[in-house]
Amino acid sequence: MSSSATPVGPRDTFSLVPPYLRDDEADDLGWFSEYGPEQTRPFRALRVWATIAHLGRDGIAHLVQRTAQLARALADMIEASHDFDLLAPAVTSVVAFRHRPTALGPGTTEALNQAIPTAVQRRGRAFLTGTRLSGTAALRACVLHPDTTEADLTVLLDEIRTAAREITA
Repeated sequence: MSSSATPVGPRDTFSLVPPYLRDDEADDLGWFSEYGPEQTRPFRALRVWATIAHLGRDGIAHLVQRTAQLARALADMIEASHDFDLLAPAVTSVVAFRHRPTALGPGTTEALNQAIPTAVQRRGRAFLTGTRLSGTAALRACVLHPDTTEADLTVLLDEIRTAAREITA
């Protein structure tokens, strides 16, 4: 089919491949360009470059230190509470822990910690994920946003408690 011909069939009608990239002499597999929108290597490093250009080395170091500091603050809050257990030291911006209401047994606590991340996310005020650590359900908070405050960490723990009460009610 020449580039000036009228499209014929669904492949020609719905193709995103312009005539200059089309090879009608190719085998049944066609060209690589027919399988995705990228025609050249994309500039995926643009976001990283822009961040480095905007913040500089010191700015990036400050952000990393700040998120690690907030993770340690969350770990301290967890250790000071009566209803949470810290499962691993907070070395980076990730904190692994469990919610352990005193009135629940071990089997119920396991199921509760599996259900909490979804319940917290649905409430819409905080975000955390679940994981498994040493074979047990764990909560995983990752502090990355530069505007996160210690007050936000308090909100997270309160949201976990509220979600747990809703789940066990």
